[in-house]
Amino acid sequence: MLVDTRVEERALQVPKQRRTMDDTKKSDESSNVVSGQRALLDFTHSEAAVIKMITLIRCKTKASLSQVAFSLFRTNANAEKAIALLNDEDTTNAWTAQEDEILQGKDAKAVERIINERGYLAVEERLNFIAQSEIVAKNSV
Repeated sequence: MLVDTRVEERALQVPKQRRTMDDTKKSDESSNVVSGQRALLDFTHSEAAVIKMITLIRCKTKASLSQVAFSLFRTNANAEKAIALLNDEDTTNAWTAQEDEILQGKDAKAVERIINERGYLAVEERLNFIAQSEIVAKNSV
């Protein structure tokens, strides 16, 4: 069985990228770039989960993408709490910018006050969430 090695060579020349519906089309001979990249099909499981969560929240709240992102940040990415926050049903679980500043600051008495109000585990989860958010933000630039 004869195999066209030019196709394999071209595939190796194209930088790593996600496969799309049009990857089966022949590449342009002059540029070695796969033409017509449209819908990306191979999202990672976590990317698909995030897209599904955002879509669900937008459908249940009619909120804009920026409002959804803000509500997810304020609720440690908890979809149910984000929906409640966007629908003005329950704002008690949302973290405020002031609380975030206190938790990241050096005022031990203020941090202790938040721990007493919300509980140690909730504060630990919030600090972990903020740290992970900062890592993601740095890596996405």
